[in-house]
Amino acid sequence: MALMFSAGLLLTNALLTPFAAHAETSTESKNYEIDGLYWDDMDNKIIAGWDEAEDKTSYKVKLFRNGKGISTYLTTNKESYDFTSYIVEKGSGNYTFYVYPTKLGKSSQKVSETLYVDGDLHADIKKAFTKKRNADAGQYRKQYRYSHRCDHRITRRSGYFLYLYQPGGHRQNRLGISQ
Repeated sequence: MALMFSAGLLLTNALLTPFAAHAETSTESKNYEIDGLYWDDMDNKIIAGWDEAEDKTSYKVKLFRNGKGISTYLTTNKESYDFTSYIVEKGSGNYTFYVYPTKLGKSSQKVSETLYVDGDLHADIKKAFTKKRNADAGQYRKQYRYSHRCDHRITRRSGYFLYLYQPGGHRQNRLGISQ
């Protein structure tokens, strides 16, 4: 019985050893390094980008303005991140971003070159961003048909109510809006 058990262990080890060796080499040969950090400020957007790693990974990216972090580390599966909303909010200044592949960790972090956003560029981006945001809100309003109505039983001092209608025309809820 003991002989059968030890023979089974030898057979199991002999079968598992090639798979274990393959698993170690396949992990070691993965390349998650990134390079080629760049800024794209075309089409009134500010996008941070970098070259794709050879092997699939997600990335952590953080935005800095004048040397101070203005975002947390944000996770993305793409090789770019749109920072337009952050820059519209914070205004002109010197921007850099830090990025690293999550499978390598923060020690592999890369730093971009500085992008200077002057007042004119900021104004153009803000105008385009606000226009797009309003267009998106218009699509939302079309989808849910907002209607401001004054309830005749309520005096003007009490305020108005906002009725949210579903696409079928049925009233979903009523929210009081103070003046």
